[in-house]
Amino acid sequence: MWVKTSVGAVAVISLVLAGVRFNIRDLIDTVKFPEQVSNPKKEYLEMKILVLYETNKNPIENVEVKLIVSNGSPATKKTDDNGYVSFIIPKEIGVTLFFRKQGFKNKNKTWNRTIDPERVNIYYLTPE
Repeated sequence: MWVKTSVGAVAVISLVLAGVRFNIRDLIDTVKFPEQVSNPKKEYLEMKILVLYETNKNPIENVEVKLIVSNGSPATKKTDDNGYVSFIIPKEIGVTLFFRKQGFKNKNKTWNRTIDPERVNIYYLTPE
């Protein structure tokens, strides 16, 4: 990546010295960096999660839910007032979920099966 940037900078300087006029913003906007290039064949699904009290089945708000996928960066979100949170993940990929909220026992769950986008996955937390 550094080499490509250096070669590009030398090319731009050479063009400027040669008197060629161009808009640098137009040039930058056309460059695609690897993290910006999407894979059109990869399919994504919404993983829906509902977090409830184990004792009375009421929703728990502000539970920190951390999702780790087998081939990507982790993502962390908090449940809403209804105990709900969702993540967009690649189809047919393993994930690990970590649940954390003060006053409750931490919980984790590894999910290796296909995510059903129509299903809400329910998890129960136990008070400490």
